[in-house]
Amino acid sequence: MQLYLLKAPYTLALTISAEKFQHVIEEAKVVVGNPIIVVNNPSGSIDLANTVSKVFEESKTGEDVRAVIIRNHGVVTVGNNIHQARAVVEALEKWAKIYTITRCPTVNRLSPYSHQYIPIPGY
Repeated sequence: MQLYLLKAPYTLALTISAEKFQHVIEEAKVVVGNPIIVVNNPSGSIDLANTVSKVFEESKTGEDVRAVIIRNHGVVTVGNNIHQARAVVEALEKWAKIYTITRCPTVNRLSPYSHQYIPIPGY
């Protein structure tokens, strides 16, 4: 099993305002599973390592956890190899981008025909 730690900006930003992730795209759910958000402990500390390890250990008994998001720190993902672990964090970051965009007030006010009124230079 491989671990992968990354500073994923959209994912981290989202964890500042959300307690848990809402599944918004099915493909990401298949790759990511059910990400868990944990509070940050001092970087590099035994407490932080134990917190993340405990989440992954407990997930073996049921819940499909492939990503632990450490609030204000980073994302730890797992996979059978480094490529799978990286695919999890990439899918999670795309998921977070889409979720962030859907939370913008202007997105919810657009109609399907809004693009007709946007002037396109040169046309």
